[in-house]
Amino acid sequence: MARPDGLLMGLEVRVHDWVMGRHLPVPPGTVGTALARLVAEVERRELLRYFPALEYFTGHLGIDPSLLECAHAIGWLAAELARVELRQRLATVSAGLDFLLVRSMAFTQPRVRPGDDDAEQTLARHYTPDRLRIDIQLDLGQPATEEDAAAIDYEVRHRCCRRFADLEVTYCTPVSGRQDPGPGFTRLPRARKAR
Repeated sequence: MARPDGLLMGLEVRVHDWVMGRHLPVPPGTVGTALARLVAEVERRELLRYFPALEYFTGHLGIDPSLLECAHAIGWLAAELARVELRQRLATVSAGLDFLLVRSMAFTQPRVRPGDDDAEQTLARHYTPDRLRIDIQLDLGQPATEEDAAAIDYEVRHRCCRRFADLEVTYCTPVSGRQDPGPGFTRLPRARKAR
């Protein structure tokens, strides 16, 4: 199936605390700090020498399952709020907007080591489920060029910068609706109908 003409765009966003606070009894940072403290204790006790992604702790005795469920719920809420905001802000930029990936950064591998300075504070920021990685496809209705990509990149930053606490466009690439089968592809002849 061919994709529509448009752009593939990657974003990393952080939803404002005050936006999340309207829907939550506690700030997301409280959950991130509690998770970081527990994960650091498990790392010291089990001598892991690294901080695992949160998925590692599913069913683990050292981490309260309700705390992980809370992190999942907050991550889901952040994702929904970001989807709504992006749909509203980018409605006039493209004919269509498809979310290819929306993932809470709290559930990815942390880029901090146990021996690092301020490791627990960095870990708390990482495990706070208000940051998202979002991959979207914008349908422009016509073949996109590099100039279109630069213009849309600017528009996204301009329209969305105040709507998120942090916003980074990680990539913006034009795509063609024509499907490229790739090297070595041989198209088979159509079967003839029997008479």
